[in-house]
Amino acid sequence: MSSPFFTVICPFFNAEKYLDESVQSVIKQSCTNWELILLDDGSEDGGLQKANNWSERDERIKVFQHPGGMNKGVSASRNLGIKHAKAPWVAFLDADDVWLPEKLEKQQKAIKQVEEKDLVLIYCPTKVIDETGEFITERGGTKDHNPMFGIYGAGRPGFQENAFRWVIDKGFEAPTSSVVCRKDIIQQLGGFEEDMRFSEDALMWYRILENGNMFFIEEPLVQYRVHLSQWNAAATTKLKLTRRFIVYERLLQKTNRDHKSYVSFLLVNKGFRIITRSYIGYPYFNFKIIGKYWKKVLKNDNVLFAHKIFSLLISVTEIIILPVRLMRGIVK
Repeated sequence: MSSPFFTVICPFFNAEKYLDESVQSVIKQSCTNWELILLDDGSEDGGLQKANNWSERDERIKVFQHPGGMNKGVSASRNLGIKHAKAPWVAFLDADDVWLPEKLEKQQKAIKQVEEKDLVLIYCPTKVIDETGEFITERGGTKDHNPMFGIYGAGRPGFQENAFRWVIDKGFEAPTSSVVCRKDIIQQLGGFEEDMRFSEDALMWYRILENGNMFFIEEPLVQYRVHLSQWNAAATTKLKLTRRFIVYERLLQKTNRDHKSYVSFLLVNKGFRIITRSYIGYPYFNFKIIGKYWKKVLKNDNVLFAHKIFSLLISVTEIIILPVRLMRGIVK
């Protein structure tokens, strides 16, 4: 087998129900110059057997496990896949998502179109599907555990230079199963953060984009599945409200000197503001949580002093405008 252009990294944990469909969507790609690495993260169902069956049928498919068949999380699984990857470009696929047949081909064309311009990441939007594979096109078709419907993922179409600041300011929506990036950049950055159990992918995309440019293909080339077994279903409201703060906090530790001031501001103006606004007002009113994250801001040596003062102003402002927000809620 010739050296692949893409290594497809697909971690799975108890994904027996959807794994075949995901693997088939790779096999059906019009671009055939790929290898697929399936990474068992301590599954307790028949997923590992299915993965091994695929490996026996197609030499481009390899299966790996953590030592002792341990469950170590999606970040450790992706890092294991990167360790074994042979291709210069890595494509990520969650074991419950599905690719359209031309996905890799169109991303390869984008890479070759601008390869001399220090391209490091390509992504596209996805169409949202339910457990049965039906498209969720309207809000009424969503489930309580996941409000997504229609199209998930957004960006500026085409090639974009120096996208880092725009990306983190806009809250970057790059579905993991749509992303292709340079393997060497991920290796230089030390891989995904293995102690993070959510938003570890967004953090990695931010860090990658500090090192080059991106390309957004506006056409949905992936089907993103929502179901009860995924992170959104298990995550608490508190976790969802604080995840941006946590990502910015970790990014502030990792980012280069040129971006520290900007990330410090975003940690306060976006991460801390979301928490403050959410917990000063119906239905939560939890000043203990606000205090916890305000202390994190004040004790963080990477947060600029001016931004620490700004965090106090945010809290005061949100208290002042609370009656207006409550009245708007009543009117609605």
